[in-house]
Amino acid sequence: MGFLDIINNRQSIRKYMDTGIEQGILHDLLDAARKAPSGKNVQPWAFRFVTSKDDKKKLYDAHAFRQKSIYEAPVIAICCTDPTAYKEPVEGWDAPNEYRAKRDLTIATTYMDLRANDLGLGTCWIGWVNEARIKTALDIEEKWRIPHILTIGESDEIPEKKPRKSVDDITLGPKLDVGLDLRKLR
Repeated sequence: MGFLDIINNRQSIRKYMDTGIEQGILHDLLDAARKAPSGKNVQPWAFRFVTSKDDKKKLYDAHAFRQKSIYEAPVIAICCTDPTAYKEPVEGWDAPNEYRAKRDLTIATTYMDLRANDLGLGTCWIGWVNEARIKTALDIEEKWRIPHILTIGESDEIPEKKPRKSVDDITLGPKLDVGLDLRKLR
């Protein structure tokens, strides 16, 4: 599958088959995430894959997520970032460290997400999380921020495609002149 196929076919999956994911595949997903760019190459991220029923029960008992389907996913990737990993920002130019850490984690999570889809797995980004409850349930250090998670598994559904805004709808300023094919200029 080509990269554009991955982008065009990726959908949020909320219903998964009751099958596990091999450790080698999880390693592959982490390898994709670690190759993501980050500001000043800080790489402030870390991931915890929740796969055991015991850990899922701890999260469930802590009411860490609003959607019950999350607990049924074969893999719950807890996506963590450390804002203290950055040096002091350059006044007037750099975003606050909390913002930078979340931005860089989002890039790494996107790499993981797209690689999972490339491997034929389904994923779903979840932003409704209770960070404090996740940390307590899984004994995660206080320094970590958890702005989102990613569920991963073999899809047990084919969701209806959702409409996307047009390129013109997401363009600020002058509209693009699509008559010129820049690839031909190479």
